Amino acid sequence: MYDQPTDWMEDACFEFNPWEPGRLHRLSKPRKRESAIANEYGDTVSRDNITGRITAFRYCEQGTCYFFEYDKDGRISSINRSDGWVWRRVNSNAFSGWIVRNYFESWKVSDQDCGAVVIDEAGVRATGTKADMMGLPERRN
Repeated sequence: MYDQPTDWMEDACFEFNPWEPGRLHRLSKPRKRESAIANEYGDTVSRDNITGRITAFRYCEQGTCYFFEYDKDGRISSINRSDGWVWRRVNSNAFSGWIVRNYFESWKVSDQDCGAVVIDEAGVRATGTKADMMGLPERRN
């Protein structure tokens, strides 16, 4: 579908305008501070050239894109998927874990259940004993 690893970024780069709630505006070009590579599976991995963090991941087989945000300490704080799924990290006295939301429902997944959320060149995944509760992709090898 795309000739170069960065071509998908042209379709995926949007800008939020706070004066028009719910409206995304297409950026004319991908951000220069990011670079994209293809991994061994044919997926596209976009990395921030300054921080070295992965900012976006596109699975070749599924065509879905995942966009990542980090907190001030460099830990993953949110994941947004191109089809509307959202994962938000929550740390409070009452609950520590993730809130997962799609178009139809939302649920909580505690840190004990999901374990660590890992983002690397192979994809995004949870490592806990009940990692499937997160609804993140599972690569079949």
